[in-house]
Amino acid sequence: MYEEERDIIDALREGKAPEQSTGYMLIGRKEEMDEFKRLLKDVKRGKAVTKFINAQFGMGKSLLLRRVEEIAIENNFVVSYIDLPKRAADLPFNKFEIVYTKIVQGLRSKSGRSFKEIIDAWLLNLKNRARDELDNPLRSEDPIIIKLMNESLEPVREHSNAFTVVLESYYLGLKTGNDEKANSAIAWLEGDPNMPANKRKEIGVKGTITKEESFNFLKALTIFIKSIGYLGLVVLIDEAENIMNLTTGNLREGAYGNIKALYDNEHGLENIIFIFAGTPQLFQEGERKGIGSYDALYERIKDVLHSPYKNIREPVIELEGLKRDELREVSKKIIEMHTLAYDWDPRSRMNPVLEDILNYYEERAGLSGGKVIPRDFIRAFVDVLDTIEQHPDITEENILGLFEEKESEWEL
Repeated sequence: MYEEERDIIDALREGKAPEQSTGYMLIGRKEEMDEFKRLLKDVKRGKAVTKFINAQFGMGKSLLLRRVEEIAIENNFVVSYIDLPKRAADLPFNKFEIVYTKIVQGLRSKSGRSFKEIIDAWLLNLKNRARDELDNPLRSEDPIIIKLMNESLEPVREHSNAFTVVLESYYLGLKTGNDEKANSAIAWLEGDPNMPANKRKEIGVKGTITKEESFNFLKALTIFIKSIGYLGLVVLIDEAENIMNLTTGNLREGAYGNIKALYDNEHGLENIIFIFAGTPQLFQEGERKGIGSYDALYERIKDVLHSPYKNIREPVIELEGLKRDELREVSKKIIEMHTLAYDWDPRSRMNPVLEDILNYYEERAGLSGGKVIPRDFIRAFVDVLDTIEQHPDITEENILGLFEEKESEWEL
């Protein structure tokens, strides 16, 4: 009955960010979310923004990105969430044509979970508008649909005629029942590099999307997204530290050069935000494989004041651990979800020892200002709830010992 709660608990147990109800679990990040909401307003009015999140493993950067994704979709943005793989060659950020392909393949919105579904929703809207304009129900609505389509695509055509030609080919494929043509059109828009020449010819183009063209296609994509009624495009890049795994300095320079181009908006993008989340090593000064090795980008995003005061508007947001009150709030929410997920009530056993548990974590985190890494605490809390739910004979006195055991196991 409470499948969503079970899914959230499963994700937390595995140390992952749940993909749903992120606002419920996102504790202690109000300032960060207020900043991202402000930036989304900037994107809405046409700006191109690049922002960075710096956080050590377990600080909740993925959960924060998932919450930004949720908020953006709710507010009528199109979103693409990308996890950079550990094997950097699988998604080399120095080759932006491949990055573009990944962005398009991951598009989600209110109206669909793929670029194809987004386009289909747009075409359905055009069809409904055409019916409203049709003065004679016996006449074909196709001329009106094509007129409306051309009007929507006019600003896109200025930046990529091929983009609009393939969208039109997709519509014609659907209209004539030519599924192969329609599928080829979607595959080309998603950057398929292996499409045979005869299929490209059928949809009205000659080549594939090259590195030189990829930024123009990204601009065409954002203009298309805006022209069909969305507010803009949000691109979330998680595990950005894996860029450091590119095998040579030249490849890494190419990757950081692409990020610099986004940060400086060298290609005149509009209505788009890129958010890169990575670990401190990526941002560390002097790190020979990180951003610090590429002065042209590092000089733009470094903390120039080195101030102890947090400034959320700097290019790089640094996530801190959770304080005692925030840990207490997290605890109560996990207890509430575990109660629903497994149909039991742990409150009578957990509430009497909760402050002792918080004391234990606060003491352990004393060297870092008493702030706790969220993932460590949450995983242990879920694990202990699992254990005492399955073993009703465990006493209150032994519950704190379970937390100590879990922490010892993970340190080995």
